[in-house]
Amino acid sequence: MKFERPTGFGGSIPRNWIDNNLPRCPLCKTPSLWEMAMEMKFTSYNRYHFRCPNCMAIISASVPSVSKAFGLHSVFASKNLKIESVGNNSELQHLVGAEYSLEVLQEWARQIHEGTKK
Repeated sequence: MKFERPTGFGGSIPRNWIDNNLPRCPLCKTPSLWEMAMEMKFTSYNRYHFRCPNCMAIISASVPSVSKAFGLHSVFASKNLKIESVGNNSELQHLVGAEYSLEVLQEWARQIHEGTKK
């Protein structure tokens, strides 16, 4: 998958969504200008993949969720953001594959890094 920082109108909705909702990576806690890739399948599982350029962690969200929820945080009450990779945060490897709500990841991003998440 090729990651890049989207420019132009085509990438503005997912780019603005991730920048506004997670201005800091929840795994490395640093301010992040997320890079993006899109996974397209012939199913309802099309996903945006957002990669932190600092720690290389990857978080994904479904395309319909990001498109419908732009500016509507309440849609993200359920667990629908998936940790695809923890990048160079090897002590957080146990999080790979887990799904969390936007609110949980936002709280992690606000916390001082304590070593591991449970």
